[in-house]
Amino acid sequence: MDDQEVEKLISDLLEQMPEEVRNEVEDEAGEEGKTLEDYLRMMVTDMNRGGLLDAARDSDVSEDEFIRMMLVGDCPNCGSENTMSCDELEGVEDPTLARCAQCGYTWCLECGSAVTGETCEHWQFCDRCEEEKDEFGDCGIFPAECPHLLEWLAGNFTRRYENACAWCGREIGEEAEVFGVGAAVRGNLEFTSKGDDMGFLMPVMIQGRLVPAIVTAPGSEARLEGNDLLFMTCSEECAGSLRDALREEKELIDRAERN
Repeated sequence: MDDQEVEKLISDLLEQMPEEVRNEVEDEAGEEGKTLEDYLRMMVTDMNRGGLLDAARDSDVSEDEFIRMMLVGDCPNCGSENTMSCDELEGVEDPTLARCAQCGYTWCLECGSAVTGETCEHWQFCDRCEEEKDEFGDCGIFPAECPHLLEWLAGNFTRRYENACAWCGREIGEEAEVFGVGAAVRGNLEFTSKGDDMGFLMPVMIQGRLVPAIVTAPGSEARLEGNDLLFMTCSEECAGSLRDALREEKELIDRAERN
């Protein structure tokens, strides 16, 4: 769907949206400091980038495949479309988990973290949480907005990826050669680190997969050279592939170069 079609869809949504739905969406938009139109544009753009809008009107996309795209998505580890909800998986039957049949990666659909056992560890935090909950044990706070859970997710992500190739995920040995890719973030986004001379690791979504990026410290040589983000890879091939993928993310990345 091109930009003109996206704008037409947004206009139609604004005209046809029931008043009660409009009020709820306006409240959500206000919480994020956006107008209703900008909020809808953000939602529609995200769906369009994920191929969901084209898939919805594509007669070759089955109903089951469209549901998979909506509820599960592609594998955040390898980018494969061969994924499924674990509620269909015998012995697991958990709709909050998903698995990739291509690489075997299992992740939590609630918080996005990798899962190695039968359930995601973040539920342990929810059980201990003192927030008021309803009869179903739900506090109403999304995992991506919970400060306690976000701190755990950051540590979990760092432990998993601090010694791994940003592109293929292969472990990089202590004596192995490392190939870097630097990137500048588009717009006026500001990144801060935990110290003047320290960077930190954070996930960036690139072509449907989570990629570990080092956010450079404000006073570091890398930041002074114009690199907001650094990606460490295990080979020239991975570095080249990651650079090319970053250059396709035109809404996020302004420049990406091999270091």
